[in-house]
Amino acid sequence: MKKLFSENIKYIRAARGFSQADLAKKIGVAQQTVASWETGRREPDLSKFAEICNVLNVSADYLLGLSAAQQAFVEPEHTDLTAREIELIALYRQLPQEDQLILFGEIKGIVRARQQESAARIAP
Repeated sequence: MKKLFSENIKYIRAARGFSQADLAKKIGVAQQTVASWETGRREPDLSKFAEICNVLNVSADYLLGLSAAQQAFVEPEHTDLTAREIELIALYRQLPQEDQLILFGEIKGIVRARQQESAARIAP
């Protein structure tokens, strides 16, 4: 199971567009710690394991090798997202939560403004 975990975390991290340093920062560990998980030298404690699943949006069963179904994780090539949309999601996930909230608010504001502009053009 240890080998499956190390292979799975490395695969999912890379597929999500995170470097080892990115993932480490998101969950509050050193980059070397992530590297040691990916090589199978160490395993995360339970609280860090839960954070890994959350940040990478993947099931615990998949990371542990107990299930072939990744469940929460969807490979980019199996979605209707464009390459640019996938890149935007990966970049967004690299931001601290506070910045994600700010960006989300900004995007909602832009969309709302465009909708109002469109409605104003249609109105008599």
